[in-house]
Amino acid sequence: MGNGKGGGIGRRKAIEIRRRKARAPKLMTIGVTWYRPEDYDRLRAMFPDGDKLCDTYEDWTKEAQKVTTMLKSKGFPIKKVLLDFEIFPQWCKEHGLEMNAEARTQYAREVAGSSVPRSGASG
Repeated sequence: MGNGKGGGIGRRKAIEIRRRKARAPKLMTIGVTWYRPEDYDRLRAMFPDGDKLCDTYEDWTKEAQKVTTMLKSKGFPIKKVLLDFEIFPQWCKEHGLEMNAEARTQYAREVAGSSVPRSGASG
């Protein structure tokens, strides 16, 4: 078995590295609700809390970009989740949820985890 040098030290080091990686906090991908410009007004009108969203798509985009920039600067991986006006209402119905901010957040979280059908978007 030798003098304790060489392979044994390498193996111990490899085990320690694996342990550190296992203990290191993992940043989960954050799903951020996103809208197509042509869908924004229609979706906003569908939401019971739509009046809390920015009046225009342009204003909403500026605010959303600030949020995603801040999250990315903190090291969070971001996935923009397009809210489809056909898929989202059905998803809410299946989950017994009203189409409000809480449901939009939950939907984005699930889509970012890839458990819900989505129609193209990226971070």
